[in-house]
Amino acid sequence: MQACVGCLINRVTSSDNYNADGILIDQGSGNVFVQLVLVNNARGLRSDRSSANVVAQVSMVNSHDEGLMLSGGAASSSNTFHQWLVANSTSGVLLNVAASTNDTFSQLAVVNNDNGINLAGFSNTSKFTGNLVVGSNSNKNCALTGGTNPGLVDTTCTTTGADGSSSYPGGQASDAALRTGRSAASSFVGKVSAGDATNPFDDATGGAAFPASSSLVDWVRFDSPFRAWGVEGSTFPNADHRGPWSAGAGRIWDVRLRASDTTLLNRSGDGATANPAFVTGAACPVPAGGGVTATDLQTPAHTYLLNAVEIVDPALPEYSAIGNHNGLCETNEHCLYTPNFGAYQGLGTLGTCAFTDGTISGVTLYGHPTNGL
Repeated sequence: MQACVGCLINRVTSSDNYNADGILIDQGSGNVFVQLVLVNNARGLRSDRSSANVVAQVSMVNSHDEGLMLSGGAASSSNTFHQWLVANSTSGVLLNVAASTNDTFSQLAVVNNDNGINLAGFSNTSKFTGNLVVGSNSNKNCALTGGTNPGLVDTTCTTTGADGSSSYPGGQASDAALRTGRSAASSFVGKVSAGDATNPFDDATGGAAFPASSSLVDWVRFDSPFRAWGVEGSTFPNADHRGPWSAGAGRIWDVRLRASDTTLLNRSGDGATANPAFVTGAACPVPAGGGVTATDLQTPAHTYLLNAVEIVDPALPEYSAIGNHNGLCETNEHCLYTPNFGAYQGLGTLGTCAFTDGTISGVTLYGHPTNGL
């Protein structure tokens, strides 16, 4: 997307982009992206000289290079990145080339990468809020070499690096609760072992050999939007899974979360313990209350629910014309409860719960009855 202003992108799966980004925001501003599944790409998402965008509810898995990169000859600033999961990439988050200012990262999980978050010397007044889930990053969970109030501490992320800590040096905007030692090794459904009924190219086990031409592969049709072709590789997570499938043995990957997962599934409340169950007609889970909010660094600032996203697709029956449709759940809007880190938030017919007003009020909150496979 080049020079797009005020565009709305919802429910996109982008995979197997060779030597390219799953999504590129190039010199764009005021755009909204909600529910992105970006798997097996050279790079997940790159924001290049772009500002004031909201990118929410994102799963990035198996990027050859970075999951998210902020770059360009000029800053990529005042963006809000909400409810993200980045796993098994070279760098989960990388700031590169030019300094970025006033970016907000809320509810971020960065696990099983080489570097977790690498701000280098290019982060000015970045804010990390909600939960920051890290672990199993082979180099550093958080790396930086400079910047003005960069938002994190080199190596330890917070001042102490202790699990549950939320202290940062004076002048920093961050207040995220750090969760350490996490791993997504058993989080995803992962490589499927049975045929995909919708995809005609796979064999009976969900695998295939790369054909003489990539045009022979059905890259698009799957039983679920959380599926894509990827490299067979070894046991997940491993560097031999990263990047697009372009030769040899391939397999359909499913990046939905397992019901048995204890790292990313149903942990959005405090990043450690299971959220209360969502029950249609009952009180909304405590992590989805109107007082559980974040405020970003955009101008003007948005205050929004930490554990929800706005429903922005007018084709959905749960959509409401009331609201600003910026992807963040604010007062009087129709929203989706997000108990998980990343794009996958459950399955089954959506129901509503009784919302408790606070800083945010009047929300109609929808949730899925089942979470995890």
